[in-house]
Amino acid sequence: MSKFSEKFEMGDKLGAGHYAEVFLCRNKATGAKFAVKIIDKSRTTTKQQGEFLGEVAILKELNHEHCLKLEAFFDEGQHVYVVLELITGGELFARICAERHFSERRAASMMHDILSGVAYLHKRGIVHRDLKPENLLMTSKDENASIKIVDFGFAEKCGHDNKLTKCCGTPLYIAPEVLNAGLYKTGPPYGIASDVWSLGVIMYILLCGYPPFRAKTQNDQFKRVVAGKYDFPEHKVWGTISAEAKDLIKQMIVLDPSKRLTAEQCLAHPWMKTNVDTNLTSTVESLKDFSAERTWKRGIYGVEALNRILYLRRCTAMGVKPNSGIERMLTEAQNAVTTVDLSSNYVGPRGLMALLDVIEKNDRIEVLILGNNGANNQVVERLCTILRTHPSITTINLDHNPISHLAGRMILYAIQVNPRIIKLSLEGTVLQPVMLSRIALQLHRNQTKTAQRQAAAAAAAKEEGAKTTTG
Repeated sequence: MSKFSEKFEMGDKLGAGHYAEVFLCRNKATGAKFAVKIIDKSRTTTKQQGEFLGEVAILKELNHEHCLKLEAFFDEGQHVYVVLELITGGELFARICAERHFSERRAASMMHDILSGVAYLHKRGIVHRDLKPENLLMTSKDENASIKIVDFGFAEKCGHDNKLTKCCGTPLYIAPEVLNAGLYKTGPPYGIASDVWSLGVIMYILLCGYPPFRAKTQNDQFKRVVAGKYDFPEHKVWGTISAEAKDLIKQMIVLDPSKRLTAEQCLAHPWMKTNVDTNLTSTVESLKDFSAERTWKRGIYGVEALNRILYLRRCTAMGVKPNSGIERMLTEAQNAVTTVDLSSNYVGPRGLMALLDVIEKNDRIEVLILGNNGANNQVVERLCTILRTHPSITTINLDHNPISHLAGRMILYAIQVNPRIIKLSLEGTVLQPVMLSRIALQLHRNQTKTAQRQAAAAAAAKEEGAKTTTG
């Protein structure tokens, strides 16, 4: 079996995530340029490996001009190399903001690209589940560049049945049936029609520059989505938008998924052939404001927003008053939440139990500061269950909590199973010196393993660089 380094030459680094890095690369035989995503398996859980392999399986099935193309895939033990089509044109909304003339005709052309790609997916029983402007990229900087649908991390092959229940996606574009099935647990499973709702929201924003469902809080926004109430204010830009455009949106943003147009039907709608070429100046200005707001609020409108809703729902279910400090922590971060610090927020055992559900589902949290919060055996047992498989937590502070010998044994087992945990503070607890010594010894072993893993990764990277230079 061939290796990545035999066929491709590594280039500049393009980006990085928690367990993956993206580089420019070049095919040695043809000179063609691609992007390669390199995943370090040692930094992933079995669940995460299953997820990215599932994404690769989806990509292997795709061959369409408006869907991201997988060029090659290499599984080389510790590292996985996913070679992808190189897309250089930037995000859809950024392109619109840079254009001197934007009209309904141009918007229809863009929607045609997107709908063509989605119709292709749906014909194969694949639902994307995270259609949003950030995942709609221009192929190049050229004026006539087309649009590519990217990021199939949430994509699922479900056929034409409604059988999905996981709440995923991005809040501004999420369909009501996804919220009802996955977040509120009040509705039936959903399917491919959820993508059409998202596209309806995108089309609405394309034509006016702001989203149809907007509120001061994320919770209120979700309520509006589930209610399905939106309008076309005539005193704003909508007074100049054609009736055909509004009609198509009305048939896409429909509460009942069975009554929504399919992507294929949307392509056949009369508006897709519109010749309306009036310059939508106010739309572009509004879109610039929306894009700027979206940039600094990505932490709020992403996973953190869903975390906040999950936290509030768990508090309600447990009869616990939500802690305002925790709410602010989950919603005001401009970047991903990586530290949960309760040093100035006492929440007690039941409050901790509500928060642990959020911690379990956020794979970017690295530091937990839970000292002096009444963590009893039940809390510690739940925490240790999470710690055994959590992919990113490395540091924990449990100072001045009523941790018993039984809880100490659970903690010891958790750090034995998960060597990523290298720092653990237990000051002011009633644990016996023998148990504290065993925990300290295991932490030292974990630190040694981490250092060895990092050294091996650095050596591998250096060797790869040497091969590239000499190749």
